[in-house]
Amino acid sequence: LRTALRSALVVRGSMVELDGLAFEDAVVLAGAGLSVANGRVRGRGVLVAGSGASLSNNQISGVGTGFAINVGGSARGARVTNNYIRNCRAAIGVGKSMRTSDARIGALVQGNRIEDCTGGSETIMVKASGNTVSSNRLRNCNNVTNRHGEGNSYSGNTMERCLCIVVHDRGNRVTGNRAVSPKLARSFRV
Repeated sequence: LRTALRSALVVRGSMVELDGLAFEDAVVLAGAGLSVANGRVRGRGVLVAGSGASLSNNQISGVGTGFAINVGGSARGARVTNNYIRNCRAAIGVGKSMRTSDARIGALVQGNRIEDCTGGSETIMVKASGNTVSSNRLRNCNNVTNRHGEGNSYSGNTMERCLCIVVHDRGNRVTGNRAVSPKLARSFRV
């Protein structure tokens, strides 16, 4: 983490690996097969717009507007794994609006540790189809929400002092999730 980029970095090329960098403003991954690993991100967080992006083992904190990681409606096959996200308004968004409900984005959101993300109503929000949210650990957060989109899977997530899981739309699977000291008695809502 010797190199700190103070302005937003937009990567339009393909097959680029960004390893061990600090991003003070934002990162936009617009190309194909891009990777951000072992870095630090603040400011406006990460926007994934291309296909096959990978975000792993990053520390993301202090993102005050929007999502710390936003997998946009044009993205396909993004992998968001083993990141530590804390003190952000919201952690991860997949899809954009009702226009992306039927888009099969195919994102994998797995093994992330998320803490103290309570500024928005949803800590993890999905507005697309064909995504997997599994084995994440959330502490002192709000909802994991399937706003709209079909064929999504939510499994093996642990939510401590959270509002837990809310699922709208059909054909989604919610299996093996755990609520520890939930903020509401009705912690899982379909």
